[in-house]
Amino acid sequence: MLTRIATIPHLWPVRRTGLRFLILAMASLLLLGPGSHFVYAASHAAGEDIRIVSESQEINFPSNVDFEITVESTTEITEIRLLFRSMGSRVWAYAYPSFEPGKRVTANHQLATTGNSYVPPGAELEYHYVIRDAAGNTLETEPATFEYTDTRFQWDRTQIGPLTLVHHDIRQSSVDKIADRITPDMQRLSDLLEIQDGKKIKGIIYNRRWETEDAFPFQSQTLSDAGVFQGFAFSNHRIFIGVGLDPRLIVHETAHLLLDQSLGARALAPPAWLNEGFASYMEPNSYQHAASRIRDQGLPLRSMTRVSGTPSHIGAFYQKSSSVVAFLVQYRGEAAFQKFLAQLRQAKTVDQALMAVYGFDIDGLESRWAGDIGGSPEAGSSTQQRQGIIDGIQNDRSGANAPTRPSPFLYFDAWVFGGLGLLVLAMAAARLVMGTFRPKTASDDESEDWLNGDDWPPSTDPR
Repeated sequence: MLTRIATIPHLWPVRRTGLRFLILAMASLLLLGPGSHFVYAASHAAGEDIRIVSESQEINFPSNVDFEITVESTTEITEIRLLFRSMGSRVWAYAYPSFEPGKRVTANHQLATTGNSYVPPGAELEYHYVIRDAAGNTLETEPATFEYTDTRFQWDRTQIGPLTLVHHDIRQSSVDKIADRITPDMQRLSDLLEIQDGKKIKGIIYNRRWETEDAFPFQSQTLSDAGVFQGFAFSNHRIFIGVGLDPRLIVHETAHLLLDQSLGARALAPPAWLNEGFASYMEPNSYQHAASRIRDQGLPLRSMTRVSGTPSHIGAFYQKSSSVVAFLVQYRGEAAFQKFLAQLRQAKTVDQALMAVYGFDIDGLESRWAGDIGGSPEAGSSTQQRQGIIDGIQNDRSGANAPTRPSPFLYFDAWVFGGLGLLVLAMAAARLVMGTFRPKTASDDESEDWLNGDDWPPSTDPR
C-alpha cells in the first residue's frame, strides 16, 4: 500500500461511533422520558474496542525514523493515521502507515529526516495515532515525544544559562572551563535583547568536521570542501549544531536563537545582514573591520538579504554585516538599538524601524557607516568604540590589502537593468489596467511541508 503524506492544521481529538449507536441513544431517551438518565456506551466513544498491542519508533540516523504500531479490535481495522510535528510548531502533518486490514494489524511508516525533510539532530518531535475500525470505533492515542539524536555517539549535557550544551567524548572539566568563560557573554546577550524568562535552547557540538557530514544540512560541494560554515542555527527548533568547543561559535549561534526569541512570532524575518551581523558582533572579543577597508566590498546592504556566493564572497558578507551592526549599536547606544528591536517586534520592516528610531533607512545607514554622510556615534558609545568603527583605527588582523573599487561595468549593468526594469513596470501597469475587464481566476493553494508549517523547510543560511 502506498504511503500518503499531507499537511493539516492541528486537529482537536475526534471520537465517533457508528450510526446505529446514535439511533439507539435517541430511542432510549424517548422511551425513558425526560427525567431519566442514559448511560452512553463509553467503550465505543473512547474506542475501547480498539487496543494498542505495541508501539515504537526507531531512529535510523541520518536517514529516517521508523514508526511501528500493532493494534487489534473486535472488528476489522480499516484506517491508521500517524500525526506528527516538531515541538513548538503550530502545524500537524499526517501520513497513513501501510498495513493489511484485519482484526490484528501491524502498521509501519518511515519518516524521512534528510534532504527536503531535513531534521537537525537534537530536535524534539511529537506524534500520536488515530485508529478506526469497520464498526466506526475511533481511538486516538495520547501525544508522545522523543528526541531525534545522532545515535553514533553517547551524548552528555551541560547547562549554561538558557543553553543546554550537548557534547560527546570531551572531558567535563574542559566543558566547564568554556562554560565559565562564556557565561558573561550569555548574560550580555540576554540583557541587550531584554530576555528575562526565555525558552530553553539547545546546542549540539561535534568534535571533528567529518562527524558533521551527516549532521549538517545540505550544502554545495564547494562550500562543504572549503569548510566555510562552522555551525547552523535552526530557530524553529530552538537548536544549533556546530563543530568544535569554540566560545565564539557557541555565542554566535546562541545569539541567533535568542534574537529570534526576542523578536517573537509577529516580527518579520530579519535580513541576513542584521541576523548574521548581530551574531558576529556578539561573539567574545569580536573584531570589527573598519568601514574604510571594506566599504567597496560585496553587495549593497539592501541586497544582503541572504547569505550566498563563493567562500570569498561569504567572508566579505560577514565582515560587512558585523561592522554595520556594530556601528548601529554604537551610533546612539544600546538603548536606541533596543528601541529598534522593539519596532521590529511590532511587525515593522527594517526601514520603518530604522526611520522611527534613527531617522534614516537602510540606505542611510549604509551611507553613514561608510562615511559618506556625517554619522559620528552619539552618547552611549565609548571613544575607543567610536574611533574603531568610524575612523577605522583598528588594524586588519588578516593583513590583506584594502579592496579595490568594483569594475565600472557593474554600474553599467545597473543602468541597463534599471531601464529594463522601468520598461517592465510600465508593461505590467498596462496589463493590470486591461486585467480589470477580465474575470479573475483562483490560484492553487501552496502546500506546506510537514514539520514547521510557515517556517519549514529550515533555512540553510549559515549561522
